Amino acid sequence: MDFEENSTSTPPDVANVKRESLSLLPEKSRSLYEKTYSEFIVWCEKKNVTNYTESVMLEYFTNIAKKGLIASLWPKYSMLKATLSVKNNIDISGYNKLIMFFKQQKEGYNPKKSKVLEKEHIKEFITNAPDNMFLMMKVALIFGVAGALRKDELYRLRKNDVQDIGTKFLVTVQSSRSHSNRIFTVVDNDEHTVLVLIRRYISLRLANTPHDKFFVFYRNDKCTVQPVGSNTFAKLPSIIADFLKLEQPLLYTGHCFRRSSASIHSDSGSEFSTIKHLGGRKSTTVAENISRESCMEVSDVNASISSTHSLTNIVGNTINLNLKTESDESGIPSVPSLNFSNCSIGNINIKLSK
Repeated sequence: MDFEENSTSTPPDVANVKRESLSLLPEKSRSLYEKTYSEFIVWCEKKNVTNYTESVMLEYFTNIAKKGLIASLWPKYSMLKATLSVKNNIDISGYNKLIMFFKQQKEGYNPKKSKVLEKEHIKEFITNAPDNMFLMMKVALIFGVAGALRKDELYRLRKNDVQDIGTKFLVTVQSSRSHSNRIFTVVDNDEHTVLVLIRRYISLRLANTPHDKFFVFYRNDKCTVQPVGSNTFAKLPSIIADFLKLEQPLLYTGHCFRRSSASIHSDSGSEFSTIKHLGGRKSTTVAENISRESCMEVSDVNASISSTHSLTNIVGNTINLNLKTESDESGIPSVPSLNFSNCSIGNINIKLSK
């Protein structure tokens, strides 16, 4: 009897369980999970490691950190934790020293963030960039900022997701991070050019386009049938920044539209909850950080106030306020009121004077 006859095969029930377990990994990024797992297994084989202890994990992630890949520590850990649980029935979530190592690496680390386009930049590009070259980019910019869209959300936008309802466009976004869709509207600007640009781009779509992706390439006043890819959307902000002759255009990355949207809303006085809802964010932390970055940074503020006054977007250590009291006909002094909005202040010193 040969080897194949003597060998034991995996029972069908066990094989089915394995397949079902793999389905627990996110479908969209499953290949990335598999790649992260494979890289770890290859490293273990080179080190002759068979037990995935906390010490082994610390050594593995220390090597990653030494390469300067600090930002990838948590994502790789998350993916490895999931795949080891599914494939090897190993739980590394209790490796407390490993978690402490990640937190230690995070201290003092400032991740690179995309620069943002200001409201004036957007207006200038829409107004001055020639349509025969930049029409598709203009529409992508409008949608990206109006809906705080990620590059992959722009890529997945379909023809039926965009509805022209006369005075505005209604856009449904298939969220890339959550399982729920969100809806935003695009209204016209003061120059009444935004809706015209979108309608023109839609009208140029070829009837024989073999897919339903909304964004297709546009060259020389004509649309092609080729859909715009995610990598192209990632490059659009830097192309726009280059056209506007902004400094360091390459720092306007694929996150630019989304961050620009949050920054513009913050500057207009929107609440954190509004920014969070617009971008489909699960936490207010990012919204608060973006809002804080757009604040006016000051180390000391001195103000003399004699009437109702609003302080907005102030970040500083100390503000000194001299409140001038006024007496009414009965001789009772009145103190001016203060309204604080979106401020972060260490100390407030108030002095009353007549």
